[in-house]
Amino acid sequence: MKNLILLSKTMLLILFVACSNTETIDPVSRDLNPEKASAESQNLTNREEAPETYEWFIHEQFLNNELYRLREKEAQLMEEIENGNENAIPELEATQEEIALNEKYLDYVALKIDPLPPPPKPNPCEYGNCPIDVLIEHVFSATEEQGEISFSIVNNDNESIGEVTDVYESEDPYRINYLYESNSEGEFTLKVTKFFEPAGGEITYEIPVIVN
Repeated sequence: MKNLILLSKTMLLILFVACSNTETIDPVSRDLNPEKASAESQNLTNREEAPETYEWFIHEQFLNNELYRLREKEAQLMEEIENGNENAIPELEATQEEIALNEKYLDYVALKIDPLPPPPKPNPCEYGNCPIDVLIEHVFSATEEQGEISFSIVNNDNESIGEVTDVYESEDPYRINYLYESNSEGEFTLKVTKFFEPAGGEITYEIPVIVN
């Protein structure tokens, strides 16, 4: 009996020492990479601070720019024809077809914009080729039906001045957000590539931007 009690005490002592030497591991923090956690925290901060612009508003501004340019060209060609240059007739007809097509596209985009929340939105411009304002950290948003969209801001040498650093979803209304971070300020070109149903496929358009 004494031997049994002694054995039990010895086992308890061994168990106590083993538990004392075991390192306490936080099940939540053991898989957490400090650098990754810091980056995720920074992205959350950037999301909250960056202004947001729907791509549909940018596309609308591009189409307005295009229509201004085309109507200026149409007026010039009509003047040439009135002055006797009949060789300008085919180019005039092609320009008028482009105008009609872009007006059709603009009507389609207007329908997509109608249910969206009000601005931030590119400011209207009456003089063509109007830029939009973009901050160093800016969120470009797409509606659910649009699918994946590519955003790139480039300089005059077609070199990228930044990149999309985060893609995340938001509600009310549902949208996909692209956090774009630029490394320079100034006048550049925004390139947007997306599927556009009225065109029957993927399109790429460009619009001037001012990054500040």
